[in-house]
Amino acid sequence: MSEMSASGRRSGSPVAMLNALWFRPRGMELYGQYAEAVLPMLAEVGAELSTPFLQVEESLEGGFDPDLVGFVRYPSATAFDEMWRSERYQRIAHLRTDAVHRAVLTRCAIEPSDSGEALLDSGVSVLNMLWFHEGGRERYNEYLAAAAPLVEAVGGRYVVPRFLPDLAYDGDFIPDLVFLGNYPSKEAVFDLVTNPAYAEV
Repeated sequence: MSEMSASGRRSGSPVAMLNALWFRPRGMELYGQYAEAVLPMLAEVGAELSTPFLQVEESLEGGFDPDLVGFVRYPSATAFDEMWRSERYQRIAHLRTDAVHRAVLTRCAIEPSDSGEALLDSGVSVLNMLWFHEGGRERYNEYLAAAAPLVEAVGGRYVVPRFLPDLAYDGDFIPDLVFLGNYPSKEAVFDLVTNPAYAEV
């Protein structure tokens, strides 16, 4: 657990819940019923989307291949816990459980904490999830800075906010960093990763 995320929760900073879902047959339909039932509860506690829910087409690396993934922002960790544990929520929770054969629900600090909903352009989004060894976070930030001009050259960008996971509620899944990249097309992603200059970053 990072010092930043722990202090953020103590001060009542917003948190984002990473939702990743693998559906059973006809599970999408059941999940639609769950979403319809849970939306009023989310509104009542001040929750909103931090990213759109995105359908996953393929895993490029690491084998993480849910059918649907997205982040929901809550005003605080307490706001989520009170909703999640309420009797009202428990009455509809079976709809979510029945819809999926695997699910990830992981609490994340938001960076920066005052970010609104992520704005995505048309094209494709690439979900990046990282587990760092000692000193790896600093080196990865250096990589991102060095790669940024190449990303921008193909029309891509790093999406704000970034997410710092710290607690798993469903599924033992706690990477160190999660963020989205946004690109105009799959071809743009291919052009980036096959650029000789990118291989040198």
